[in-house]
Amino acid sequence: EEEGLLCIPHCPWTGIAVAAHLNVLATLGSGILIEYPAFAGFRSLPEDHRRLERAHRGLFEIPLEQRGGYLELPTSPGLGLGDLVMEEIREP
Repeated sequence: EEEGLLCIPHCPWTGIAVAAHLNVLATLGSGILIEYPAFAGFRSLPEDHRRLERAHRGLFEIPLEQRGGYLELPTSPGLGLGDLVMEEIREP
């Protein structure tokens, strides 16, 4: 930030990693972008789309919300995702 560089993390893994990145980015004046999977691109591949939806939205009580092309910063304690949904974790 001191050098005027943007921090744009690449985060394809899970909503947990995205939420952690969002929490760090919220502390930076230049932390306005995060790269994560485009859900629309996976609609033509049903199994991949399901896996992506599950990893980013189905594993927790409070999934990350998007408004106007931006992810909302969670307001709940911790990473803001609530508890894990154990049924989703156990599903193959």
